[in-house]
Amino acid sequence: MSSESYTCLTCQVSFKDCDLQRQHHKSDWHWYNLKRKVVSLPPLNPEEFRAKVIEQKQLEADTNLVHQYYCNTCKKKFNSQNTFNTHLRSKKHVQITTPDNAGDYVVVSSESLTEKERERAESVEKECASEVDSEIEEEDFEGWQ
Repeated sequence: MSSESYTCLTCQVSFKDCDLQRQHHKSDWHWYNLKRKVVSLPPLNPEEFRAKVIEQKQLEADTNLVHQYYCNTCKKKFNSQNTFNTHLRSKKHVQITTPDNAGDYVVVSSESLTEKERERAESVEKECASEVDSEIEEEDFEGWQ
């Protein structure tokens, strides 16, 4: 038997035999360190990698909470923010929206929304409110003629 040591230069570890090295090269830890190497970051040791995995799983669990969006104006329920935003921009929704009910919708589990999702929902709400205001101004203006 050879006294050679098999190594992984990316993860900076050595192995007793080539089978262990091959198994290591298929591991998530090795692939993660390869990605870090590409962007000139140092490799993580196994404990640091496990901590990152646990942290990422917790983050995913927190962001995968079910969100439901409900438009009180149209009496419709939506399971995704994209569908809800599309609805807010829809011609039918804009036509039946008045200044009194312009922001009349409910987001269930809003505490689980990311900052980006909140900003997107607020920008869509402002956009819809301005569209409603411009349509009302156009109608009022046409009525004066």
